[in-house]
Amino acid sequence: MTADKCQALVDEAVSLDRTIAELQERLDAIKNDLILAARDLDGTRTDGGGLAVVIEGRECISRVVFPGPSLKASIKKTDKDFPKILALAGDVFQKLFRPSTSCKPVPDFRESARLLLDKDKAARLIRLCEKDSPPTVSFETTEKFGEEFFAAEK
Repeated sequence: MTADKCQALVDEAVSLDRTIAELQERLDAIKNDLILAARDLDGTRTDGGGLAVVIEGRECISRVVFPGPSLKASIKKTDKDFPKILALAGDVFQKLFRPSTSCKPVPDFRESARLLLDKDKAARLIRLCEKDSPPTVSFETTEKFGEEFFAAEK
């Protein structure tokens, strides 16, 4: 490859990189605006306890998803909430957490906690073991969906 060709490729790459960065900033701002708008709209509850809101464009849609809280990957004995978690779980602690260098919630932790503890303790324990998840925004073209899709979302 010639020096001139390499120079042209570098120039084009830098130009594209700058354009992509500018467009990414604009897309991020639009997504933030859509998240703000979606907070005031009705949506559909998700299986995970979150909320999905569809916002229609002219020929596309935006789906804003506010996920339900996810479980923390692990809980360390040094975490500030560990004493509360230990107290709430009580005698069933070993059935709800797997020991390691930290305590990891077992698969189906939420359901197990609800079965093993009274309703109030289970709810408080689950909340202590969850972390909030940020909302996401995705886009889809309307060609992908039939009219039934939009009728169901309204």
